[in-house]
Amino acid sequence: MTREQVLKPPGARRCQSFDEIRVYESVAERTGLRFERNEVRRSGGCCESLTELIRKARAFGDGTFYLPLDRWPPETDRVAIRKPWVVMAS
Repeated sequence: MTREQVLKPPGARRCQSFDEIRVYESVAERTGLRFERNEVRRSGGCCESLTELIRKARAFGDGTFYLPLDRWPPETDRVAIRKPWVVMAS
C-alpha cells in the first residue's frame, strides 16, 4: 500500500484547481484567477469549504483566500461574510 492510498480513501477525489477569493469589507468575491492545489496548499488562505473560508475571513479580516472550484455557490457573484443583526424586539 502506497502513502497516497493511506492518506486518500478509495473513491475520494481532491479538486486540483482553486479560485482566488478576495474578501474586502466583509464581502467575498472571486477574482477570476485560478491556481493549482500545489501552489496554494501551504497558504494560510487555502480553504477546503465555503464554511472554512467564512471562518478564516471572520478571524483574519480582509485578504486573499483560495477555494476549490466546485465549492463556490453556483450563480453567485458575492458572498456576505458578516450579516447585519436583526432586532427581534425592542
